[in-house]
Amino acid sequence: MTLSQNSTNMLRKLLEVVAGFSELATIRFGPTAMRLQTMDISHVCLVDICLPDSWFETYKCVSHVEMSTSLRMLVKMLGCIESGQRAWLREVDTKLGHGWELELSGGEGTFTKTFGIPQYDLEGELLELPDNDAHVDFVMNAARWAKTIDELAIFGPVLNVTCGDDGTTLHTEETTQNTKMTCLIGMDDVASYDASDDTFTVYFPIAMIQQASAARHAACLGPVAAVTVHVTEERPIDMVFDLGNGAESRFIVAPRTDAD
Repeated sequence: MTLSQNSTNMLRKLLEVVAGFSELATIRFGPTAMRLQTMDISHVCLVDICLPDSWFETYKCVSHVEMSTSLRMLVKMLGCIESGQRAWLREVDTKLGHGWELELSGGEGTFTKTFGIPQYDLEGELLELPDNDAHVDFVMNAARWAKTIDELAIFGPVLNVTCGDDGTTLHTEETTQNTKMTCLIGMDDVASYDASDDTFTVYFPIAMIQQASAARHAACLGPVAAVTVHVTEERPIDMVFDLGNGAESRFIVAPRTDAD
């Protein structure tokens, strides 16, 4: 698998976000795509990343293979890339058996750098993700979504989401300081909006949503990247970030039982 410098930087930013939920993870490579799925230690947020072969500069994988490693360490390795270089991820044979290495090479006036990627024995199968059969679905600019979530997080730890057929209202408040913020995402603020006739309210830990929203930095579409948000009463919020070329990162955050 080969990545250009631009896609290497995007992958590094994406893995950095995922490492905030779970430092160790298994990356699965298939003939047509790379897949990473993990969950935070409290089992509040499920992360699912799918990068098709079209997202890479070159991609070749004959059979299904897995790499279980430290995402934080992989982020540090990818951060060593220099201008004009490319990243090569390969399976290798080592003294300990099957392994992986990362090579950063190319670029005028640069050094070729090779890293041995640490391997761990991790258990776990891919989870079957729920269908996006939500009561409310809307698509909006990912940067604008992330900025709004950052602002709301200043004023309280719990995100109150009220959905209706005329828009979605986001609300946070800090009871000890008696401060609060409310933001209406109306029909004219989004690229598309689809909702049922019922109005409902659901609560989420805003820190998890804020952390997931940093995935927008990994989009090759830059400032015009989109996020699709699916909200259903008494069910997790499902955020899907468009990473370009058919790639997407999906974050499913479980709701809180109440507003406290």
